[in-house]
Amino acid sequence: MVDWKSIFGFSYNKAYESFKASVGAEIVSELLSIPDTIAFIEFIYEEAAQQALFAIYNAYKAGDYDTAFDILNYLKFELFPDAVNMIGGWGKLNPATQTCFERFFDAVEKAINTWEKIIAVGPPQQAVLVIYTSEDDVTIKVDGEIKGFAGEVNPLKLTLEPGGHSIEASKSGFETEVRQVSLDPGEYRAIKINMKPTS
Repeated sequence: MVDWKSIFGFSYNKAYESFKASVGAEIVSELLSIPDTIAFIEFIYEEAAQQALFAIYNAYKAGDYDTAFDILNYLKFELFPDAVNMIGGWGKLNPATQTCFERFFDAVEKAINTWEKIIAVGPPQQAVLVIYTSEDDVTIKVDGEIKGFAGEVNPLKLTLEPGGHSIEASKSGFETEVRQVSLDPGEYRAIKINMKPTS
């Protein structure tokens, strides 16, 4: 805090009271609340941007690309410009606080640009299925075709068309295990198949 006494020969309290007397207590109160108010508003914008980005991700993951695009446009053309204009126009924040918000909104802009590229490509056409098994060297068939071998430490990673698939796991000395999976476009899923010894 500034040592008002050493600079002006009177205390901060006296300086504050003098300022209130000359311009009015209500005006002084409003002036002193501006930085806190701006920081709070920016915090709300920050939270809103995070929620929008999360909603874009969830919509895209669910295959609702129109909704993902709509939320992206709202973020890009409404929410983001408002937030940047607020912090740029006032410029009354503590420099460290202002820099923190500026960095956050730089990151939001990069996220917007990234999502634009992802959504522009269109819906992903394939899904990824990772298969772990409780035993090593288990033969994996997908829809009747041998695709490779899986284990507990070394899974088999497959790129498959969206839709339903029959997964068959077999190994000498163990019962053949069959699983049915349904994969969405762009889905990434891991499953584990526990092998049971034959009696």
